[in-house]
Amino acid sequence: MVVVFVEGVDGTGKTTLINHLIHCHPAGVAIAASPLWRYLPAVSVPEAFAAWVTTTPATTVAVSLLSAQHMRVSDLPALTTRHAIVLVDRGPRTVEASARAHLATAEPPSAQSPAITHLTAALHTAVRHLAQAHPCLSIELAADSYDEIIERLTDPDRGNARYLRYLRTFLREFQNCAVADGPARVRLAATASLTRNTAAARQAIRAAVQRGSAR
Repeated sequence: MVVVFVEGVDGTGKTTLINHLIHCHPAGVAIAASPLWRYLPAVSVPEAFAAWVTTTPATTVAVSLLSAQHMRVSDLPALTTRHAIVLVDRGPRTVEASARAHLATAEPPSAQSPAITHLTAALHTAVRHLAQAHPCLSIELAADSYDEIIERLTDPDRGNARYLRYLRTFLREFQNCAVADGPARVRLAATASLTRNTAAARQAIRAAVQRGSAR
């Protein structure tokens, strides 16, 4: 039973890779964990996320994202009892970088509060404890530059100056973000083909499953 965090900023292909990995395995073997928005009390449907994130103070957004991810990680052990592979779209590094990017691009920028420092530390602890109980893998879809992802966005996103400013900051924060201890790490190029990244991810997952069986 393996937990796989799929990490990367918007436009790197996280959801597409997860869908392919699910279809590469027999039915029920690999599943996607519940999306992050389900752990945000203010968001009842995914379409409501954009309005919430653009009308809510940046500090509240950052706290909410980190709290939601902590709850999500805490729920993962229950899934591993029923499925061999649990795929998590937007892992802890991605969510932490996103929270920091929201703070940095607020007008005026918001300072990191003690609550955010505490929540970040708690999230890292939760991931470390999860990795002690279950094999965990972090697959990073890495973009080396903003130009590598901008063309993969939708037309409305490319025309949204506020979102593009956030995305540029998100990428910088992701590149600089500390990595939680515990999960094994695999770095894949976001610009590589889906076929190549799927094959590399499957190989890494098989190795993680074997490590889990040897425990």
